[in-house]
Amino acid sequence: MKKRFLLALAALSFCGFASAEEYWIIKDGQLDENAVQKPYTPKDAVFDTIIGGATAPDGTISAKYVHNTAAYKDVRFDLSGKPLDLTKTWILHIEYCVPTAADSVTYNTYAGYKEVSLLDGTKAAFRFGFDSVIDSMNVDAMHGYCAIQGAVDAIEAKGAWMTKEVYVFSTPGSQLINSFVMSYAREVILNDISNEPIYIKNLGFVDRDMNLAADEKTSKPFYAEDFSPMGISVTGDGSAAEQNYPQEAWHGGVVPANGDKTKKLNLLCTRVWDKPYDASKIYATENNHAAKVVSKDVVLENIAIPAGYTDDKIQISMLIKYCALGTATDDAAWLAAEETPVDKGFNVSVSFDTDATLTPLYADSVLQGSWRWETVSVNRPAGATSLSLTLGKKVNFSYYVNQILVGAPGFSDVDESSSSLEDAAVIYFDGESIVAEGATKVEVLSLNGVVLASANGSSVNASGLADGAYIVRAFSANGVTAKTIIKK
Repeated sequence: MKKRFLLALAALSFCGFASAEEYWIIKDGQLDENAVQKPYTPKDAVFDTIIGGATAPDGTISAKYVHNTAAYKDVRFDLSGKPLDLTKTWILHIEYCVPTAADSVTYNTYAGYKEVSLLDGTKAAFRFGFDSVIDSMNVDAMHGYCAIQGAVDAIEAKGAWMTKEVYVFSTPGSQLINSFVMSYAREVILNDISNEPIYIKNLGFVDRDMNLAADEKTSKPFYAEDFSPMGISVTGDGSAAEQNYPQEAWHGGVVPANGDKTKKLNLLCTRVWDKPYDASKIYATENNHAAKVVSKDVVLENIAIPAGYTDDKIQISMLIKYCALGTATDDAAWLAAEETPVDKGFNVSVSFDTDATLTPLYADSVLQGSWRWETVSVNRPAGATSLSLTLGKKVNFSYYVNQILVGAPGFSDVDESSSSLEDAAVIYFDGESIVAEGATKVEVLSLNGVVLASANGSSVNASGLADGAYIVRAFSANGVTAKTIIKK
């Protein structure tokens, strides 16, 4: 009997059961009639376009994203006829294909991304903006935002179809979305790719990993913060990011504060320092910003527990990473920390309105030089209506925290990315082996990139692996599928 691994990735979400929800902008290569494309500006007749019902190089019916000018812009949708409700569907799902050299018009798409995306983590393939305000069409000033690096996967996939799913962070006051903006390759400035389309089979919003059955849907975390407040520059870093953003700008609806309230929060732009990812393979462009914890506590106070929340436990998950920088450009320090885990503890704690005691969350964990998910469930005191999180200061070093998710215990197996290997995207445990059907080679890596097991064929022996998180890579002639798994 096949036993599936659980995936713990950036699109992490929490369990609960109800009927599945879906909202599609593009479905089976056709644009939904409720997604109305709008011009870039009222005065500009030339803007990017998505054309439904086109044929991809492999014959797949898909929507084609077209740059109508070398001044890359974006595609803007008016969803007011049928608003997107992020309380019901909060995971962005996209299936897309970047043409290879043989299929492209001038090969500039492929060459351009190989040049800028593999070497520089600051370039996103896709950027998405969300807003409840009708005609709010500036992606940098919208209440919701997420990005997909994507091009690295696409290049490695060599023209195969890619699937990405990411959590959509949006401010509490902007959950009913009337305006949706997406751009492709807007930040690729070294090559003219105006003649190069990209093909999209499906683009929409769901409440679960699409590999799950409808009755296995997951419920949305009641608090989610990615430390990328509305209005921050996508490359704002350090002192440039130390501003007093108002409460309505924060995606979690809570203003992070230093413990003594005397210093502004220091936000690190991960796009600047992770190029394009660390050993965890969590992309910098998708991670965007993080909170830097140095000599002051960072406190998230009075996070409301919903009135209808009945579980006696609360799960708290977050990405954590050791700060390896001696100086802002010390790339060697980052590399050394990635290759050698840092044996340093950190003190993240929780308290409740009915019990102010600081309870350590990850007492047995140590920091590493690459991003790592930390997850724990805590007891909810009787009568508690809010909780506070304290990211404890350190004296001799600093660390980063990002994508804090708080909700009901358990999490879904949301897939980060995969190519269109016929069956290798389905990775499962069969007895003492990890199986990736259709693959010609399977590797198992630690989260800091060390190959622990490898075998030619479609399976690898995993009997010697302890319980914990690993990266599985499956190879075939069509490309590479990579998934992070948790062995239990």
